[in-house]
Amino acid sequence: MKTCLILIVISLLLTDAKYGQAQGVNWLASKWSLEAVFSPNYSNRILTNSGNEQWHKEERDGAEIGRMGYSTRFVLNHHVHERWQISLGLGYASIGFDTKPVALSWASTVSDAPSELRTSSRYSYAGIYLLGNYKLVQLNRWNCYLTFGAVMHTYLDKNTVTSSKINGNWSSNSNWGSEYDRHNLFAILGIRNTYQLINGLSLVANLNFSQAVTPSNNQSRTKELLNYLSLDVGLQFRFGRKPK
Repeated sequence: MKTCLILIVISLLLTDAKYGQAQGVNWLASKWSLEAVFSPNYSNRILTNSGNEQWHKEERDGAEIGRMGYSTRFVLNHHVHERWQISLGLGYASIGFDTKPVALSWASTVSDAPSELRTSSRYSYAGIYLLGNYKLVQLNRWNCYLTFGAVMHTYLDKNTVTSSKINGNWSSNSNWGSEYDRHNLFAILGIRNTYQLINGLSLVANLNFSQAVTPSNNQSRTKELLNYLSLDVGLQFRFGRKPK
């Protein structure tokens, strides 16, 4: 008898949970959601040359490497259809490139002379994002999307850090204030994943590649087209409405 009562209670609880989930689905009928993400990124650049300074491009390609940075953004999503979303957002990105350490040699012994030298160029951008998301796969609470679109980055500043190695220790100096093109357009392509934690709240994880289609230094013969690979992690809040 006790076993039957326990089974009846469990059945009632499961029925109530299913009913609550159904009510949650109706409550989540809003077409709008807001999300915030933070991303570590790995950035680099592509160099192009339209003059007779090909040697300069080749020299930089041999000396410069990518660097780690970060980005963050806030996005408002409009869920147009079961499979389609349009997103508009604001963000910040810190991207750039480094140079390989270069060994220095001196004709005579000099005390406290640097033995190696390297530089790190960091660009700071504020961006306006316009993205489209197409749902590829849905499995229970997990959804996978194809992301594509563009971001218009506005140049804030560039900081070139020069580091020198003296007696086995690295020391750095910053040089701010370099002037570059005010606006740069980037194209974005990536994979977007969401996982519903509770009604109205989802975990977001995106892998995006952003490539500049306009150079950061349009006045120079050797032009820089920056790019970066980012792993976004954050939360999405889906606005709700109560069923009528």
